[in-house]
Amino acid sequence: MDEIIQMLEEIHLPFAYDHFAEGEAAAPPFICYLLPGSDNFSADGRVYFKAGEVNIELYTDCKDLPAEQKVEAVLDGHGIFYEKSEVWIESEKLYEVLYQFEMEVGFMGNKVKYNLKNVHAAKMSETVTDGVASFTYAKPQAIPGAVSISLDAEGESSPFYADGIVYFRSVTNNGYSGDLEIALIPEWFRTEILQETLDDKGVLVENSGIGESVKFALLFEFDGDINAIRHVLYNCSASRPSIESETKEDTIEPGTETLSITADPRSDGIVKARTGDTTDKAAYDDWYKNVYVSPVPVSEEGV
Repeated sequence: MDEIIQMLEEIHLPFAYDHFAEGEAAAPPFICYLLPGSDNFSADGRVYFKAGEVNIELYTDCKDLPAEQKVEAVLDGHGIFYEKSEVWIESEKLYEVLYQFEMEVGFMGNKVKYNLKNVHAAKMSETVTDGVASFTYAKPQAIPGAVSISLDAEGESSPFYADGIVYFRSVTNNGYSGDLEIALIPEWFRTEILQETLDDKGVLVENSGIGESVKFALLFEFDGDINAIRHVLYNCSASRPSIESETKEDTIEPGTETLSITADPRSDGIVKARTGDTTDKAAYDDWYKNVYVSPVPVSEEGV
């Protein structure tokens, strides 16, 4: 509730919950807001995570784009994904512009994750000296327009039977593979990672002689109810995206592009890292400035 009030105050228009009290009505434009319901997440047989529905109703006596832009600038600034609709209320001689969205109710410590964002990539270089591999990474660069990521764990489980039971089971970690869907692959990723060539006319050229992409680290985060959970996959490659689109119809549906991602273990066994409830603040804040490298060596037994 406090964040909703803060946002409404930032819009700098009169507002009230549901309606203004008799005799206190404001001249348009003004805002009424409602919390009409919830979309809670269930786990452990109870409400595990609370998400409240929010309606912000902007009322104007004529089509008022500057007032709408005020509302949308504040919602955008707070990272709110909203749906917008509009109706003319004949009895009141007012336009109602409705903004609908959900907001979480926080807990102590992260319990859930949702909403992919802040996807970055950083080129990886590997050098071997006296049989020992070392890895360096370029500065992470943003891949804007993240839509979704779906990565499946790769590996095998091999049981060993003795005394009529599974006596021992070995499990291998071969990393992850799956898809990253984004609004549009940035040009820098096409040239530096997919190795397309930008000619002197500014045209991107793809060559069949180049197969696998340059190796890179993939960084991203999911919102949590307290802190965004930040991840890095250290040894990724990407396949060429398919070419597809559709003609414009009566509604506008933006197209997306999908990269098939493979995240293999590095030669030293490292696959990924992620932030947790007690992650050091400096490490968390610098996550997208440089690829995080743990100061704790990982043994073969710990891989």
